[in-house]
Amino acid sequence: MLIALARPHGEVTAQAHTCPSVLEPAQLLTEHAAFVDTLACGMQAKAVRRRGGRVLLGLHPDLAAWMSRPAPDRLAEVRRLDAWPFLSWCFATGRLVPDLDLLAGKGRGAHFTTWLALHPEDEQRARRAAEPFEWCPAWVTRVVGNALPLLCLTRATTLDQLNAADLDAVEAQIAVCPSLTRIGRVHLSAQHRGLRSLAYQLRLVDAAPVHANSRTVSPAQRAAVIAQPELRRVVERYLTTITTTVRPKTVAGRAASLQVFAGWLAQAHPELTGMRQLRREHTEAFLAFHAHRAWRGRLARDTEISQRHHARTVVDLRSFFEDLAAWGWAQRPAALLLHRSDIPRLPQPLPRALAPDVDAALVRAKDPPQACLTQPAAGSWATQHDEALRGPAARWTLVAQIARQLGEERSARPGRRVPCRPYQPLESGADRSRRRPGAVLGPRRREGRRAASPGPSPGPER
Repeated sequence: MLIALARPHGEVTAQAHTCPSVLEPAQLLTEHAAFVDTLACGMQAKAVRRRGGRVLLGLHPDLAAWMSRPAPDRLAEVRRLDAWPFLSWCFATGRLVPDLDLLAGKGRGAHFTTWLALHPEDEQRARRAAEPFEWCPAWVTRVVGNALPLLCLTRATTLDQLNAADLDAVEAQIAVCPSLTRIGRVHLSAQHRGLRSLAYQLRLVDAAPVHANSRTVSPAQRAAVIAQPELRRVVERYLTTITTTVRPKTVAGRAASLQVFAGWLAQAHPELTGMRQLRREHTEAFLAFHAHRAWRGRLARDTEISQRHHARTVVDLRSFFEDLAAWGWAQRPAALLLHRSDIPRLPQPLPRALAPDVDAALVRAKDPPQACLTQPAAGSWATQHDEALRGPAARWTLVAQIARQLGEERSARPGRRVPCRPYQPLESGADRSRRRPGAVLGPRRREGRRAASPGPSPGPER
């Protein structure tokens, strides 16, 4: 078949290529020499490539046996013979399967670029799959140009044949590779996770990729910190049950609340070993302790927890006790332990106070314009003033009208004056309906009917 070939400092050409099943030195040298002739590099560079392959095969005719030697020995000999371009060609064409330790120890080389040149369709397909992620071009190059060739070379596969077993195998090799430094392992692991996302995007694997920062914690692990054996078994079973119906964050929060409660019981009442022994006085003492306890865990500091956090813990405990009672578990408490009134009321924000000049104008007003009130009410202006203050919507409508009517400059900051718009009366519903596109402003006389009384003139367009 016809495959595009390229080198880092050469142009892409084409060559007919077939992979033999037996690595015969003479045939390898002949096919490698034909490949080198297609490269757009100088004669001296081509001679170096031919010589490296010829010398390596002269010393080690059986390359498969040579590949079983330790990676440091192979790297040292390849550097001494300058035979890495020849090995890269063998890796990219599938004649040899490299190990991750050898590629990681080599670092820079032509192995990845040679594989990409021999598989341009796989590279283009992977780059198209990366477009929905909106990655930066440099990161796309790292994932497609490094992680994809690394997996395909070490697993002797292509993009279409890639599966979950290949991804898991390479991930495990990256974790234990001795040639990788700590920062190198971090970079390769991040690139491999990006490749797993591409494989899922291309529907090559069925399992969705897991975020790198996610830590899967089982219900047994969450309940393991509880000292009481019976309470630990009940909490583990309860967390396993609610995992099927609530979000993971809810499970984590409820588990944290139960851990705090169990820890307090282990210190304050070590004689309690089961749920049936709990009484109302126990929960009352815990609520008094928990309302003023300090933060712990990753937020540990010498300050009391917030009222919202305390209320959430009470809600979690109440849900726990109510679920045990509703499900009829044998370990449910013998009596009601938490009431609805035990949930503390959270402070509510107060309405914003009026500015002093607006408040003074509101008090001094005696005969406001008719447009200031959305609906004229019976009674004196004092009655209308009181009704406007009772309803938030009517109150702020009245305040806005009086603020516009003042027409004075309001001081936004000391030393800065911001002029206000002059007062404009509100439009009635009839006026707004007449201002539809194509409508004629003002009253319209119809045949056989009297003209409607003109209302207040509409204000300017805003």
